Amino acid sequence: MTKVEEKKFKINPKIVGLIVSSTVLLGVFAFGFAEWKLRRVEHDVLIYRDSADPLLRFEPIPSVEGVLNSADVRLNSAGFRDDDYPAEKPAGCRRLIVVGDAQAFGRGVSRSAVFTERMKTRLVPGCEVINASVNAYNADQELRWMETRVVPFRPDVVLWMVSSDDFETLPPFMLSHMARLKNSLREKSLVARYFMQASFRKKARSPRYQQHVRTGFWVAEAYAAEESGSESRIPPAIQGKANAVIQQGGALAKLHGFRLIVLYVPRLDRYHEIEPAPEDVVRRDALEMACRAQSIPFWDASASLATPHPLYHLVEVDSPYLNETGHQLLADFVCQSMKKERGLELCRK
Repeated sequence: MTKVEEKKFKINPKIVGLIVSSTVLLGVFAFGFAEWKLRRVEHDVLIYRDSADPLLRFEPIPSVEGVLNSADVRLNSAGFRDDDYPAEKPAGCRRLIVVGDAQAFGRGVSRSAVFTERMKTRLVPGCEVINASVNAYNADQELRWMETRVVPFRPDVVLWMVSSDDFETLPPFMLSHMARLKNSLREKSLVARYFMQASFRKKARSPRYQQHVRTGFWVAEAYAAEESGSESRIPPAIQGKANAVIQQGGALAKLHGFRLIVLYVPRLDRYHEIEPAPEDVVRRDALEMACRAQSIPFWDASASLATPHPLYHLVEVDSPYLNETGHQLLADFVCQSMKKERGLELCRK
């Protein structure tokens, strides 16, 4: 190449810098515009923030208001979907606090339809119910939430709602700093959430992910070898996890002087016609055995919610969230169970 040609094709740093900076500014503008547009039309309020507690990973934003899954949402100053309550109970008051995930939170239905609100009209005088549930928490997060945010409200009874997927071991990548960053982005940006949800939907259609769902989610590899050589139908890893979380819950109850009750609510969206998925039955049985070993009441709402057909009680057939009918049935079941439990006469007869 001649000197003339070298001079002709020499890259001008100023031009490159201008192109790069223009591209970055254009990208920032496009992202900002998309975020603004989505926040104007999207009905999914951002109700979480990244938590300073590494065990929680994320937490509700206190006093946030908006719409989630087409239902109005307002959290109180403690981050609960309920009215504000003083930490100190009124004299003579018996306080029941519900801890759980999206099912107990009432995702997809108005607050007035949630089973905890329906229970309030059926309590005996001097009793109150507080819903301290958090969307998307698993059992480990719920235990931490119970210890750090629920205990200060001095409950007499904690009704801990668990499901078959709440005590799974988190996959290693969920504990990484990258996952915390992704979670923070998802809960703070609707654009980020949109693309992450699209990515998850694509992933959920993959054969590998479907195999995880059929054989036990993320702990499948952990117990597959054990299961093949075990005489028990409950894999040791599953029973061990159930034992661990129930023992922790029982220890918290003993330490802080409240009564713990485990309320099992099945994943109705995973029923095979009118029968629960086999892997869910295994998890339910593991939880019941763990509760029996700790002398903790175990209330199974499966039969109440699966009649006449599980899908009748869901917000949508492809979602796990209970609709208004499902919450009514759950409220009926809890009140009936309370009447049968010795020393727990909180609902009117």
